[in-house]
Amino acid sequence: MAGRSSSDISRSILGVAFCFLALNSIWARGAGSPKLSADEVDALRLIAKALKKTNWDFSVDPCSGRRDWSVPNPIKGMESTVDCDCSFNNSSVCHTVTVWLKGQNLTGVLPPEFARLRHLRQLDLSRNLLNGTVPPQWATMQLQGLSLMGNRLSGPFPKAVTNITTLTNLSIEANLFSGPLPTELGNLVHMDKLVISSNDFTGELPASLAKLTNLTDLRISDNNFSGRIPDFIGKLTKLEKLLIQGSSLEGSIPNSISALTSLTDLRISDLRGRPSRFPDLEEMESLKTVILRNCSIHGSIPDYVGEMKHLKNIDLSFNKLIGEIPKNFDKLGKVDFMYLTGNRLTGPIPEWILTRNKNAYVGHALIFMKTESIFSIVMFQSFRQTIPAPLSVQCLE
Repeated sequence: MAGRSSSDISRSILGVAFCFLALNSIWARGAGSPKLSADEVDALRLIAKALKKTNWDFSVDPCSGRRDWSVPNPIKGMESTVDCDCSFNNSSVCHTVTVWLKGQNLTGVLPPEFARLRHLRQLDLSRNLLNGTVPPQWATMQLQGLSLMGNRLSGPFPKAVTNITTLTNLSIEANLFSGPLPTELGNLVHMDKLVISSNDFTGELPASLAKLTNLTDLRISDNNFSGRIPDFIGKLTKLEKLLIQGSSLEGSIPNSISALTSLTDLRISDLRGRPSRFPDLEEMESLKTVILRNCSIHGSIPDYVGEMKHLKNIDLSFNKLIGEIPKNFDKLGKVDFMYLTGNRLTGPIPEWILTRNKNAYVGHALIFMKTESIFSIVMFQSFRQTIPAPLSVQCLE
């Protein structure tokens, strides 16, 4: 009896000792888990104060992914996330690599303390209420992606940005920046995407942009530039998306654009100047969207446009196009929207237009097909010959 009691006591002592060692091991692992460096924590505190970001909880490590440091399932256009890389110094130290603060109603100026996050690679402060300009301290950053779109930033193109030569993605769309584009913009030779639309940039497009041969996405719409679309645009042969709408440029679309055979999205509008021929797009077999609106293009629509098998949207409105709609346009089975208004086209409206559950805007009367979905045709000018009118069509003057 006494022997059994002694044995039980021994097992109990061993059990307690094992639990203690296990807990101690867990505690040791927790205590030794990598955390964000103290300098970066301090920088984030100053950033939060400057931007009035009140929901960052500094009682937990910013790299923990807990609390408001990483918001799960963000609403589209709104996101608050801090991501870290904890592989430094044999996985003993974390550094901030991504900060996304999109649509957070942040106010104030851009904090220079972001430059203290020396391992930061992605910074997105889009859709906030930030003003001022990019602080000069940012020139030392090693960013790959920077989005400041949809704020109230102003002044000339930020010089600090032209020194961040690691950038591959830059968006400063929808701000109040003004003045000419700096020649130093050509320093950003790794740039894949450049979006500067909806500002008040002026002057001619600098020749240094020709150095950005890695661009696949260039958007410069809605500015106040002068001069023509430069011939060097044809050197940017990797472009897949080119948007130059309402930018106050003039003259014809350069012949060199024919070299951009990788384009899937081409949008040019509101070019002032003398009438010019339809640009050569024949080799652009991947085009899905073509907008050449109000570009003073004259002559007939090339037949090859009807062979663009991937085309979904086409807008050739408000030019000086003549002749009939090419007969092979009936092959454009994927087209959802077609705009040919404001031209001098003649001949009948092709019957295939009236049999598609799509949207085509080509002339002077408004026609609705009584099908499962509305198919509308708007005619502003020219089509004075007979319009095919099946029983299911109503014409409204």
